[in-house]
Amino acid sequence: MDYDVKSGVLIVLLIFFLLSSTIPEFSKAEGDLPYEKIIDIPIDTSKDEAKFQPIDMRIDFDHPCWAVNETVHSIHIGYKDDNGFHELESQIYDLNHVDDNHIDTCSIVFLIPETADGKEIYVVRYSDSSTTQADYPDHVSATDNHYFYEPISGQIIDLDYYKIVQDDYIIYGICQEGELLGNGMSNAVIKLKPNSTVFETFNAEQIASFHMSYSINPAGSNTGDQWAKDVDKSILIDGNLMIRVRINGTSPDGKVQTDNIYTYYYQPCDRKILCVNVHHRILENCEIQGDKEREGTYAALSTIKARSATIEKMNIGRILPKIHFIGEDGTLKEYNLPTDPTADPAEWILSTNDDEDLGREAWMCIDDPDTGLAHGLVFKSNTGFLNGTFDGIQVKASVHQHVKLPGLEADSGDLFAMKNAYEDNSHDTTLTKGTDISYPVEFVTFHTGGYDAISREASVYQKLVDMRPITGGVPTNKNIVQQKSFSLNVYIHLASSFPLGSMLSATTGKNLTYLTVEL
Repeated sequence: MDYDVKSGVLIVLLIFFLLSSTIPEFSKAEGDLPYEKIIDIPIDTSKDEAKFQPIDMRIDFDHPCWAVNETVHSIHIGYKDDNGFHELESQIYDLNHVDDNHIDTCSIVFLIPETADGKEIYVVRYSDSSTTQADYPDHVSATDNHYFYEPISGQIIDLDYYKIVQDDYIIYGICQEGELLGNGMSNAVIKLKPNSTVFETFNAEQIASFHMSYSINPAGSNTGDQWAKDVDKSILIDGNLMIRVRINGTSPDGKVQTDNIYTYYYQPCDRKILCVNVHHRILENCEIQGDKEREGTYAALSTIKARSATIEKMNIGRILPKIHFIGEDGTLKEYNLPTDPTADPAEWILSTNDDEDLGREAWMCIDDPDTGLAHGLVFKSNTGFLNGTFDGIQVKASVHQHVKLPGLEADSGDLFAMKNAYEDNSHDTTLTKGTDISYPVEFVTFHTGGYDAISREASVYQKLVDMRPITGGVPTNKNIVQQKSFSLNVYIHLASSFPLGSMLSATTGKNLTYLTVEL
């Protein structure tokens, strides 16, 4: 009898242990979060290109949802599979309050997990009363910064920019205004090399531009709102998974304006993406002059290469050798980009007369087939920019030697998404007053995978972009620390130094003794 009682106790304990081990993860939260809503995901999450893709969408609640603000709320997001509920790091923003402590709708952000197999079901759980707060790490941040460097007299890098940081590393510098070696930089983005901890010339990997520029006299010259001053700027959202900033600048002559919203999502993988909602306005008629190759730029990729025998910080970058995109006939186009150009003004590898238009897949890239490194622009569509004949994107490319001295050389290779200004042997050389051009575009980088990775990314981005609720927003309530500026006077006593030493070193290619001061 004792044996039977002990056996029964053991069996009961074994059953209790087995049941306990199969309780779904976060099951305690189910009691605190009585409401659940299924989230529809428009992509196949079993594919490799879906891993860590950001989901950014608007959601309506069927019951009052307790939420005081973006960090104090009852909302938990996750997925369900055969093993239960798995919570995901998430972020909410743009709350619509029905009273002080409840909302009926908001925007949510989370990432598709690496373990996704396409069978999981994504859900949002919430409560109408106060609950324990989730404590997610803050992966991303945006700060207002300034950078100045003058390697030789008259060759200036002077930038106001938003520094975008993921965990411990700088991913992008989104330029508000300034110049880089004689080129305007408002609404341009500098992509830094992986694992960069300082914003410096030698860490620059790629530049993407989203300003409006056009050709003027003399041939080879251009102007536009890349030279905007006194820009309107703000950090709209600074969350744990997503950053959103706005930069609005007008050309010095008041003819063109660009008002862009940039969104960066946490990406714990090699792929890095910056989503841009672009809005160009033509405020006055602009006549295309000079070489007439820039009839209005929608976006551009620029690889910069600089070499100096005497200025170490000017040994930066390289021009990637290939251009790839899908043409309007649906075939893959490949062009070579000279990696050591000598042309000044620029040599057009793809010009107006080549009439290469972007196809329906709506992506283009500069890449290196040997390493798989690729920087790409992915558009929502290849149409919808203008009404009429000149809608679409013409693909152009050029190379340019900007500086040529014995001790310093600076070159660039550029890939442009231009206004489709050449159709049926007709060349439109006017940007017409009152024209508004708005479109979403993604700037994406892969260090392996080449143009094939860009192509796969395009198929995902073009499914997700319509669900993203991009608005002008309201500047963040976070306390943004304004950096102070100082003037510094330096007096050198009994120091051996050549006057204009940096210029002479660059000009002669010899290491001459000179002093520089940086603060």
